Amino acid sequence: MKESKFALIFGCLFISSVFMVWGIPAYAVNSLWPACDAINKTIQNANLGDRVAQKELADCYYTGTGVERNLETAAKWYLKSAEQGYAPSQYWSGNIYQSGRGVEKNYRQSFWWMKLAAEQDYIPAIVAVATMYALGEGVTKDYVQSAYWTRRAAELGSPGDQKLLGLLYETGRGVPEDPEQAKYWYSRAASQQNDLSEARSAQRYLDALNQKLIREHK
Repeated sequence: MKESKFALIFGCLFISSVFMVWGIPAYAVNSLWPACDAINKTIQNANLGDRVAQKELADCYYTGTGVERNLETAAKWYLKSAEQGYAPSQYWSGNIYQSGRGVEKNYRQSFWWMKLAAEQDYIPAIVAVATMYALGEGVTKDYVQSAYWTRRAAELGSPGDQKLLGLLYETGRGVPEDPEQAKYWYSRAASQQNDLSEARSAQRYLDALNQKLIREHK
């Protein structure tokens, strides 16, 4: 039961951008239009080495916005931008290696790029790295490292990771079992106003833990 709960939460965090257009959150697609409408300028800037323009051009090719969709070309530009240390592009380089879109699927390469972005405190990449450590995808399974990265995302304000960190403390997975720390992180997640769904879920976890502690002390 615990294993399935962990797998479910990690899986939900890893694919938390539910409404996707070819893997890019739907809300983000509209932001592509300026770069993709001015595609010639974007191409020019990308060829001049502008890492942001390279990422924008990759997005245009990845989604087929303003240009014919071409995953191989998208991958080329994501990687060019990523090689310049741009965290969003490092994350997307990890993403394409994880999914095999435009490149041959390679979980080790996926993890390598994700970790570079995570080290720059890019939250989607931190979530991915924590998940990959938990599942042993592209790296040796390591619950302690998974907990470390989960805490890092939680401290940066990610409500899903705050809830997950609470669960790790409740069950002693990768961290010492500590009900008070579990309650603290559940409470942090439950107080989030920017993600009410996660807040309500965390409140349920907190209520369940409180009830469990009451029963144990009767």
